[in-house]
Amino acid sequence: MNTRPSLQNRLLVLTLTAVASIWLLATAMTWFDARHELDEVLDGHLAQAASLLTTHQVHEIIEKGESREPRTLHKYAPKVMYQVFHGGRLGLRSANAPDTPILDDGKELKAGFTSIQIKNREWRVFSTIGVEADVQVYVAEEVQARTAILYAVLRSMILPFIIALPILGLALWFAVRQGMSPITRLGRVLEQRQPAAVNPIEMDGTSKETQTVIQALNGLLERIAGLMESERRFTADAAHELRTPLAALRTQAQVAMAEHDEIKRQRALKNTLEACDRTSRLIEQLLTLSRLENNAEAEFLLFDMSATIRKQLADIAPKAISKNQKMELDMDCHCSINGNEILMSVLIRNLIDNAVRYSPEAAQILIHLSYINSLYILTIEDSGNGLSDQDIARLGERFFRIQSNAESGSGLGWSIAKRIAKAHHMDLQAERSEKLGGLKVTLSIPAPN
Repeated sequence: MNTRPSLQNRLLVLTLTAVASIWLLATAMTWFDARHELDEVLDGHLAQAASLLTTHQVHEIIEKGESREPRTLHKYAPKVMYQVFHGGRLGLRSANAPDTPILDDGKELKAGFTSIQIKNREWRVFSTIGVEADVQVYVAEEVQARTAILYAVLRSMILPFIIALPILGLALWFAVRQGMSPITRLGRVLEQRQPAAVNPIEMDGTSKETQTVIQALNGLLERIAGLMESERRFTADAAHELRTPLAALRTQAQVAMAEHDEIKRQRALKNTLEACDRTSRLIEQLLTLSRLENNAEAEFLLFDMSATIRKQLADIAPKAISKNQKMELDMDCHCSINGNEILMSVLIRNLIDNAVRYSPEAAQILIHLSYINSLYILTIEDSGNGLSDQDIARLGERFFRIQSNAESGSGLGWSIAKRIAKAHHMDLQAERSEKLGGLKVTLSIPAPN
C-alpha cells in the first residue's frame, strides 16, 4: 500500500486553500467596506432629509401652530421616522414617531448623529437646529433596515462567488491534473524500463520543466552507461590478465610438489613466490585503478612533493642497483603542492618503477625537478630502447604492454599514473628522450597559489 503523499493532491490542496483564503479575506474586506460606505450614504440621507424639513416645514409649523401626522406612503416608511419641534411643541412627525422627542436633550438643542434604543430596537438618529434657534428636527432610521440593505447588497455580490467556488475547484483540479500529466507519463515510462536499459528517455509533448528533468536523467543514464561499459571492459580485461599469473603460480607449485631435487624444488618455490608478488602487485594496481575510476573522494592537503620523490626513489633504488643501473636525482627547487600524498606517491613510484623495470642492464635514469612559469616540471628519462610513436600513442590503454619487453607487468602502471594526474589537474606526457635516447616522461604540476 502506497502511503506517500501525492504531489498532485498536495498542489491541489495548497491551491484551493490559497484561493479560499484570499476569497474569505476579500469577502471580509468587502463586508466592512460596504458597511462603512452604506452607513455614510444613509447618514447623508438622514442629514439631507433633516435639512429639507428645516427649510420647508418650519413656516407651516409656525403659521398653523399645530402638529400634523402625514400618511404612510411606502412600505419602508415605518423604518424611518422624523419629528419637528418648534418652541418645545411638536409641529410635525411621521406616523411611527412618538409625541415626545426622540432624544431627551433637555432644554439644550443639539445637532449631530446618535445611536439609541427605542422599544428594544436600535435607531440611528440625526438631530439638527432649524433656521430659527427654537426649531429642533429629528430624523431617525432603524439600524436593522440598514443591515437588511447591507445583506441584500452582499448577497448579490457574494452569492455568485459561493456558486463559482466549487466550479473553480473542479477547474483547478482539472488544470493541476493536466499540468502533472507529463510527470505521471514520465513515471510510467521509467517504471516500464528494464533495469539494464540505459538508452536515452524520449518523450514528446512535454513541458519545459519536464524536459529539463528528462535531460538530467538522460545525462545520468549516459554516465551510468559509460560506467557499466567501463566495468564490463575492466572485468573482462582483469580476468584475462589475472589468468596468466594464476596459471603460472599453479604451474610452479605443481613443479615444486613433483620435484625431488632440493635445488630445483627451491628454485620452483622461488618462482612461486615471484609469481605471488606479481599477482599481488597486479591486484593492488587493479584496486587502485578501480577506486580512481569510481571517483573515490581523496583528501587534498599541502605536502612536500620533494620528500615524496626522494622516498620513492630510495624504495626503488635496490632494484636499480640489482640491474647495475645508474640513477641521478637533480632538483633545482623545493616543491610543495596541494594534493593527496598517498596517490601522488603511487604516481611517482609507477613512473620511476617503469623506468627501472623497462630499462636494460646498466641503463642510466635521470630524474629532474624544476620550476618554470608557475609550474613544477618533473622529468624522468632513461637510456633504454624507448618506444615507437605508435606505442607512445597507445600508452594509457589498460593492459597494453610492449610485446618485445621481457619484463613482467600488467600495463596498468601508466593508466594509474594518468588517472592520478588527471585527478590533480596535472599534465602527463611521454616522448623520446633527446638527451639519453630512451623514453622521457614529463609531469607538469601546478604550483599552489
